[in-house]
Amino acid sequence: MLEEKKKLTYSGDEIIEALKEIELILISLHQMGSYYGDRFLMEGKEKYTAEYEKETTQFIDGWNVTKRLAKVREILSQKFNRTLGNDDMDDLERAMEGLKYWSKPNDKPEKNHFLIKQRVLKFKKESSCLILFLIMLTGRIV
Repeated sequence: MLEEKKKLTYSGDEIIEALKEIELILISLHQMGSYYGDRFLMEGKEKYTAEYEKETTQFIDGWNVTKRLAKVREILSQKFNRTLGNDDMDDLERAMEGLKYWSKPNDKPEKNHFLIKQRVLKFKKESSCLILFLIMLTGRIV
């Protein structure tokens, strides 16, 4: 990564736009988990598993979750240098190299799949909320 691109600055509007999408997805999934979690505890998981899976799928499809996440990715990606290096990859391609993606039924993520390397994402103080939503998204402190 080029030295001048090691620190990225986002406007408050950019951060808010990304956070709104993350918030909608995160809180909705949390509310679904709470709703069905209570039912699992009271009446047994078997009774509500199919409904939970169906509702989760309908949420992902009906609420355009993949489009919303793509929008967040675009907001975050726009500040990175997209110039190809000697390895024919740009900074983001290089940082994402080696990620394991879902490829077949019952596929499981690697243990460190969601860890974000500090050297890739160093933001100015004004962008500290961006780091917070990334932690919220991954569920881990980097």
